[in-house]
Amino acid sequence: MPHNTKRKVVNNLKLCPNCLYNHHGKPCISNKKCRICHNDHNSLLHEAFTSHNPHVSLRSSSSSTPGPSAAVIPHNQQVQSSSHAVHDDISEILLPTALIQIKGIDGEYHIMRALLDQGSQTSLITENAAQLLRLPCQRCKGVITGVGAKENNCKGLINY
Repeated sequence: MPHNTKRKVVNNLKLCPNCLYNHHGKPCISNKKCRICHNDHNSLLHEAFTSHNPHVSLRSSSSSTPGPSAAVIPHNQQVQSSSHAVHDDISEILLPTALIQIKGIDGEYHIMRALLDQGSQTSLITENAAQLLRLPCQRCKGVITGVGAKENNCKGLINY
């Protein structure tokens, strides 16, 4: 999507330029900043907001709630994800996320962030999310190969 179109979409939908949510007139409380210029806009909108005015600083916010969006990874391992694409003639493709309310085995509801990937052949959940929901986990040793042939060890299987 061209940079000026991104800016128009954000403005027309009255989205917060930092967290990309509609706060319905309420102020955003996020302390997140653009990773490129450290101003108050989402990194995905950096070009849209800096090409128009290099000194733009918009205040906005979001809370980041971890959710079932990754493989079951050992608790002591750190998971990082990155995606980069450079080509001026094509649109960016972003995978959508959603804040969901999910019921655990104990009947309690939890709000989590889910990654929505319609093209995925499997559904994955973090070990932390599975434990929070008290989901029964069967031991299963396996390897999940991701983007760039990066391998992650799978610790368990959940049938729920």
